[in-house]
Amino acid sequence: MNYRRVSREYYEQLETGIAEMEGTVEQLRTEINELIEIKNALNQLNGFLKKESKELIEDLPF
Repeated sequence: MNYRRVSREYYEQLETGIAEMEGTVEQLRTEINELIEIKNALNQLNGFLKKESKELIEDLPF
């Protein structure tokens, strides 16, 4: 058994795995940022809707 070849193959596989994981982490970061933007937009919309509903309730005659 050629240990140098086995060792080289192991490190090549390790590098490939690390590169794939880094790509996955970057993709997750992008998705997380998009979800944070959506969350912020929904929070703004929720605040606007609460304000509007309070104003509509105040205008009711009872």
